[in-house]
Amino acid sequence: SKSAIYRLPEALIDGATSYIYDQDNRLIGDAISYAVSTALIDRPAKPLRPKRLVDEGDFLYLGVQGYYHWLLEDFPAYLQARLVAPNATTLIRQRSPRFVTDALELLDQPFVYMPISARVSSLVFASKGILALPNSVDVETLRAFCDDLNLSPIGARKVYISRRDSGRMPINEDDVEALMSARGYRVVQLTGLPLGEQMTIFRNAHRIVGTHGAGLANLAWSLPELTKFLEIRREGQLLCFEWL
Repeated sequence: SKSAIYRLPEALIDGATSYIYDQDNRLIGDAISYAVSTALIDRPAKPLRPKRLVDEGDFLYLGVQGYYHWLLEDFPAYLQARLVAPNATTLIRQRSPRFVTDALELLDQPFVYMPISARVSSLVFASKGILALPNSVDVETLRAFCDDLNLSPIGARKVYISRRDSGRMPINEDDVEALMSARGYRVVQLTGLPLGEQMTIFRNAHRIVGTHGAGLANLAWSLPELTKFLEIRREGQLLCFEWL
């Protein structure tokens, strides 16, 4: 199966929200990962006086959300659109997080920083999934990207993902980490690690334990036929990582 790919003329990109509008300032539903009605209620204001980018031709836009949503929604959609328009100019917003620029460096993809909002002659983009749940097409896209990088096969086979540096950790985190270490697990904190290093950790691990949080989106790099995963989560939290 494949994602739908669109070429939108005279597209307006709002870098503050990563929303896409057509030439009549209508929000494009396929470019967001949740219901249009929700988007309109959440951020109804449209960007004012967007800067016109003088370059002609096709553009791609790699938006920014929190790491979970970026990795499982924005980045695979970008990769899918890039396959259709490999010569398009890639735009990212100013002060994008490191994982965005890391991803483009891994692709050896040049990029241009855009103003806070911009209108381009032609935007190529892929439709996104809905409800913040990973879908198989996007996960397959990410795993294909990972396969092409030929990452180092060397790494810890048993990993505990600590959230000590970002909160939402067990109240007895010291005890949990000590237990994991005693069982031969490498304790890893993901914050600040280059994207390529995070990919290598999850691709090589055969056993992964971690608390519910955005870093577990890196399970997209893991090989399901090799990897066993134990998630620590509270009642009521989404089953997104179990599905992934």
